[in-house]
Amino acid sequence: MDNKKTKQKNGILYLIATPIGNLGDMTPRAIEVMKNVGLLLAEDTRVTRKLLTHFEIKVPIRSYHGFNERKKLGSIIELLHDGKSIALVSDAGMPGISDPGSIMVTACRDEGIDVIVLPGASAGITALVASGFEIRGHLFEGFLPKKKKELDQKLQMLHAFPGAIVIYEAPSRIQKLIEKIASLMPNRMIHIAREMTKIHEEHFQDTASEISKRINETKPRGEYVIILAPLPPSKRERFELDETGILDFLAQCVESGISVKDASRLYCAVSGENRSEVYRVMNRSLKHNRE
Repeated sequence: MDNKKTKQKNGILYLIATPIGNLGDMTPRAIEVMKNVGLLLAEDTRVTRKLLTHFEIKVPIRSYHGFNERKKLGSIIELLHDGKSIALVSDAGMPGISDPGSIMVTACRDEGIDVIVLPGASAGITALVASGFEIRGHLFEGFLPKKKKELDQKLQMLHAFPGAIVIYEAPSRIQKLIEKIASLMPNRMIHIAREMTKIHEEHFQDTASEISKRINETKPRGEYVIILAPLPPSKRERFELDETGILDFLAQCVESGISVKDASRLYCAVSGENRSEVYRVMNRSLKHNRE
């Protein structure tokens, strides 16, 4: 008789997208997986319990959010190694997009634990498609910095990016943000989406200066997605001839941990510039900064 202890098979980490408003957008596969995991991790358990009640899902639930994700990571990895499968959800949309998730995914990959992502709702992609803007080579920014100096620096960098830009903002801060965008780029076209998939869903599109006036005349409600339109071809041509724009975009990419190779690819995808030339400009700048 073999007395050796059988090695425990790892559990699976599931990242599950939840509806951004309309519960009808919950997929049958997501419901099935959530009913069969050993533990559910939620950004706000009060919000997620409403979802669980609606779909009659009865599993243990724990909080997992930006303030405790590193503290709880070790115990979660241990549970997965013990064979317990775990599902991670955010309050709405896809975990890992402006919500916790990436740290856990990286840890699971390092530990040899399988990670499966169940596709579903995403506020940014939904608003981007609804805008009608060219989305090739778009940039996802999510929530911008709260501190004035950091916000101003970020907007200066975004101003230089030639493609569409996706930004999230809370109703309490939307007026201030739109005013800043309007002061920096008053003629940039903007698409605003709020309360998507809900009864009072609303979309409106205009220049930044006109959007600023409209926002100031209404009481902001619901989470907002702001889509900055790509620069028009006439401005892109001037942009392409100016190395300052390329270097501004590179600085933003470096700050986000994006390589020079990927930064040049993103830039060229929306500007139409020669990739080898853009890469040369970027690489020369980084080399100069190191010297």
